[in-house]
Amino acid sequence: MLPDSTVLPQTLVTAEYLSTLPGLVIMTYLITYFLKYPFKTLYSMIFRKKPPAIFVPFLAVFIAFAINMWVFAVLNKLSFETVGLAIFNAFVASFLAVVSHDFIKGKNQNDK
Repeated sequence: MLPDSTVLPQTLVTAEYLSTLPGLVIMTYLITYFLKYPFKTLYSMIFRKKPPAIFVPFLAVFIAFAINMWVFAVLNKLSFETVGLAIFNAFVASFLAVVSHDFIKGKNQNDK
């Protein structure tokens, strides 16, 4: 039996956590990891060729931007300035997510 002082977290991810760079990078990494193969398959079905190598990093930028915009909207901080910051943060977070994926998984020919 667990002691009474043990409290499990009630929320896995919060908007405040996603508004930080580590939170944005982790969620961008996870969402990109799970969506890249369906989007690559969809691209191949539509254009009848393999997607270019830059496809996944651009997908990561879009996902990071969407997360950032959602967080700013939820926190009622959406303005012209935050949209510009969201664009910049999306490139930084997606770069870090792609680099961390390459570091964790290792760069190989099958994962382009």
